[in-house]
Amino acid sequence: MVIRRVVLRQFRSYEQATLELDSGLTLLAGPNGIGKTNLLEAIHFAATGRSPRTTRDTDLIRHGAPLAYVRVEWDDPVAGRRVVEMALHRQHGKALRLDGRKRQRLADLQGALPIVYFAPESLALVKAGPAARRGFLDDLLGQLVPGYTQLLHDYQRVLAQRNQLLREIRAGRAAGSLLAIWDEPLYRHGQAIRQRRRRLLDELAPLAAAAAGRVAAGGAAGAGVLELDYLAAEPDGRVEGGAVSSPEGLAAFHREEVARGTTLWGPQRDDFALFLDGQDARAFASQGQQRALALALTLAQVELIHRRLGRWPVLLLDDVLSELDGKRRRYLLEAVCDLPQVILTATEPPEWPEGTRPRVIPLPLGPEGEAEPGWPG
Repeated sequence: MVIRRVVLRQFRSYEQATLELDSGLTLLAGPNGIGKTNLLEAIHFAATGRSPRTTRDTDLIRHGAPLAYVRVEWDDPVAGRRVVEMALHRQHGKALRLDGRKRQRLADLQGALPIVYFAPESLALVKAGPAARRGFLDDLLGQLVPGYTQLLHDYQRVLAQRNQLLREIRAGRAAGSLLAIWDEPLYRHGQAIRQRRRRLLDELAPLAAAAAGRVAAGGAAGAGVLELDYLAAEPDGRVEGGAVSSPEGLAAFHREEVARGTTLWGPQRDDFALFLDGQDARAFASQGQQRALALALTLAQVELIHRRLGRWPVLLLDDVLSELDGKRRRYLLEAVCDLPQVILTATEPPEWPEGTRPRVIPLPLGPEGEAEPGWPG
């Protein structure tokens, strides 16, 4: 996959801009605050329908503008030239066009433009809270598994409605017997999510272990033997253990759930652990080792997308080089320099691996080029 053109209109700090891209390594260089990250965010938004930096879509719309627009054109090794257009209205939400056709669901983006986004906060994946690691799995599944994004949306809708019912029962405004209505869809969707996450982790684990070994061989703070283990939390605080094996099993926790006003079972409470030489890396690995493991997970993600989709993803490296020491920085660049396309941002060019010829685009961008006239209106 090679992105050829990115057009922005009223997106973040950009009133209008066009970015022309080539295959191989491209560096977007410029001082902090010039809009480097906004360009990678726009690509991520067009490819996935969401931002990697905020959960509030309206943050993406330039101050004072009614809507934002992003258009990305890329070359697919099988389908040829493809185009995705994403409009974001303050009042009406998102509108999507893929290859010139309006689409009603963001799920239609699945697998169209695979990307891997790596930013400074990605380096904290190992020591971050469970939500970050769940998000890592869900983001990857959303690109690899048809219907997963919709499954996750359906589960979140059921979870929100069930939590609202729990609060109403606690306040005496609803009957406790109504909970049974929501137990079945909660359990069914929740188990489906867990099953897909486990399968993904099983596929990712050997790739991550191999990548961790390469990081160590490259002199970037030896990683040791890496293992990944999915942790399905149960309402009684245990992990796994079979506390809930059917929708009916949720009834045992209704009283406590009503008292707390929240659902105590489900994949929204899960996590996965990284074991380094048999020890939990979250607690026992050094900061350097944790960063090496996060790097290994990213490289494994790139490899898994290629294996599953038959196409290399576009790798977006957002100001991550400044967060790495010399050995890890050199290893990362050497590891990705042969990918079809890598777009990275930095305040100044790094020391490139011998033999590489990156393209450097200085920022700020000019306003040349226009978005599609007439859409969005």
